[in-house]
Amino acid sequence: MLTQRKTAVFDNRDIVFMLLFLIGSIAAVNFSFFGGFNLGFTISYLFFAILSLFYISFQTFRYTGFSLFCLLCAVLLALSFGLHANMLMKWISFCAIIVLTAIFLSLSMGTVKYGADSYLFFVDLLKTVFVVPTVFIGETVESFLQKCRKKKDKKYGFGVVVGVLLAIPVLLIIVPLLASADDAFRGFLSYVAVDFSGEGIISLVFGFVLFLFLFSMAFAYRKGLTRNEVTQRTGVLEKRHDANPAMINTFLALISFVYVVYLFSQLAYFVNAFSGILPANYSLSEYARSGFFEMAFLCAVNFLLLFITLFFTKYKNGKRLLSTRLLATFICVFSLFLCCSVFAKLFMYIDRYGMTPLRVYTLLFTLFLTLLFLLAIVRLYVVRIPYIKIAAVSAAVLCVATAFGNVDGVIARYNENAYQSGSIEELDVALLGDLSDAAVPVLVRLLDEDDQNLAQSAAEVLAQKAEKYFVMQNKNFIIEREDEDFRSYNRVRQQAKALILDNWEKIQELLV
Repeated sequence: MLTQRKTAVFDNRDIVFMLLFLIGSIAAVNFSFFGGFNLGFTISYLFFAILSLFYISFQTFRYTGFSLFCLLCAVLLALSFGLHANMLMKWISFCAIIVLTAIFLSLSMGTVKYGADSYLFFVDLLKTVFVVPTVFIGETVESFLQKCRKKKDKKYGFGVVVGVLLAIPVLLIIVPLLASADDAFRGFLSYVAVDFSGEGIISLVFGFVLFLFLFSMAFAYRKGLTRNEVTQRTGVLEKRHDANPAMINTFLALISFVYVVYLFSQLAYFVNAFSGILPANYSLSEYARSGFFEMAFLCAVNFLLLFITLFFTKYKNGKRLLSTRLLATFICVFSLFLCCSVFAKLFMYIDRYGMTPLRVYTLLFTLFLTLLFLLAIVRLYVVRIPYIKIAAVSAAVLCVATAFGNVDGVIARYNENAYQSGSIEELDVALLGDLSDAAVPVLVRLLDEDDQNLAQSAAEVLAQKAEKYFVMQNKNFIIEREDEDFRSYNRVRQQAKALILDNWEKIQELLV
């Protein structure tokens, strides 16, 4: 029978940090969303990382090399938001930051149930990301209310919070009046990015929601409300390894037989990719895409099969049956064959038509799948290998390298060099325009091309980008747009602006 847990004590330290979390949450929403997820997001994440470490207390964390590595990668990914302007990479990095931070918190706070060496570690991460921030909101509020009910704290704790809440609507009236009455004060508010119009209201509302999630999670960790012991391998999980080996092997054998038949029936189709031969009735783009989607779907099925193999099969002398491991190995090898086929097709595609973001990210995704299946093969024969940690480290390194690798700049430079060397017949300037600001240096160099059509196309793309960066009158730059401040600072964008300014006369000449 479950016993009712006493409500955690809410002390003066909690009140101070609660106010810091509230102010930081409102600022984080404003800095991140209204700053376009640039430097403002970097500042917000670093602020909460430092604030949480001080609030929860350094002594409370159980640091390990793996957890610290995950935190370091999360910080590096946050720093990349102020460096590049690739929105797709920013969203990938944002998701990676959440996962890496969840790994750090789960391991450092000792709240994992299955452990980082278990293939069910993702359950611990889901708990950290979704359960902890929501389940403990009620208990955090109750602890705060109990603090306010104490006679000796009513005058101070309760009074401070109520005073802050009462001041907010009054400030929403006073500050706009002061801003409209004095230009200097309005300029100061603009400089510090304070806005009590629609932007300010949105920041307050969503900032308060973010505050409830973040502070409740930090409060639960500080008070030890989430701590659990890691389930041992001899515990409840081992009871699930009771599937009939004959059933598992028969199931895997039938699936493997279908894969063998499929390989023979499609042998010419796949092998053509390695020799650079395009099958009849296929365009090159259709050939590459068909290989990728087949690989993605089959690999998803194969991951599920491997999970069944790892989770439901019995151990014998500390290892799974050899027949089961051999069948699982074949499935992994089949998946690796698909990955290699995709590599060959995409390299053929890139060599003929150049790079695009989709092709580059497909290559990176396939590379990660290849590492996972190689790791799965090793895991089938070396039981003690920390495969979850290795997979997480590989994903984190790949993500950080991609974030700092300036993918759009690499794509633009590769296509430029391939065009100049004659590897590709036509340079897609529209594609360069769809890339982030990292492609601007290549577009500026194209202004000097002997091909006038190519130079004019580059000038048109640069002129379109200039309209987003500057306020113009009579084809002259006046000032930068007022909606840009330190929150939206981005190093690549600043460099792109400078290049456009330096080459504006040349751009205008080509547009005449």
